[in-house]
Amino acid sequence: MRGEVDVPCRLRPFARRSSSPYTRIKRQGVPSPLTPLPKERGTGPVNRFRAVTHLLISQRFVRIIRFRSFETFEPRSDARMAGHNDTALEIVRLRPMLTSGLAELFAEIHAAGDDRKFHPHPFTAEEAARLCNYEGADIYAAMVVGDRVAGYGMLRGWEAGFAIPSLGIAISPSFRGRSLGRLMMLHLHAAAAVRGAEKVRLKVYRDNEPAKKLYESLGYVFEGEEGPQLVGHIRLAA
Repeated sequence: MRGEVDVPCRLRPFARRSSSPYTRIKRQGVPSPLTPLPKERGTGPVNRFRAVTHLLISQRFVRIIRFRSFETFEPRSDARMAGHNDTALEIVRLRPMLTSGLAELFAEIHAAGDDRKFHPHPFTAEEAARLCNYEGADIYAAMVVGDRVAGYGMLRGWEAGFAIPSLGIAISPSFRGRSLGRLMMLHLHAAAAVRGAEKVRLKVYRDNEPAKKLYESLGYVFEGEEGPQLVGHIRLAA
């Protein structure tokens, strides 16, 4: 949606069509899809300017709030990401075009020693390539901030036949302290609920206090243990 609607109109003979918002409003009286303009609009310069401004602002607003489906959204390619310098934040399923960005994130995680407390798989470039080409039932997602992969999240277990998926996240050390981990977890909770899961589980080391505090604040209850790790569950909202 571009914030404008094509409606039937009657043109004067030999009138030239124009794609400018001003001409469309003058010729068609195009309403905004969000807040319709009054039915009776004046023809003075002030009213015309207000109508043009209304449409332009609405177009921008629609572009900001436009929903992108978790299952179908195609992320930017590496080539496009290389020239993209804004700070837009997106959470998308892993795709081959994100391989290099995910490999860089895995290298950061390994260099910081975070893979000693979170090790669902090796944090290598080869594993990044495998995950970005994965097409099974489990979900692997990336958080893209501007031109960088700043976070990684997973929901796995469905492919192995489990009804309750296991959740795991990792955020780049340079992007921590910005609530991105919480955002990734909420996103994965929603993805699990859409799949029909009633619960999500995760594991955390006892001495990993920052992670444990985050999980408890989201509603996780720790009731069991697997070796040195606590096992937590959360019941998803219906």
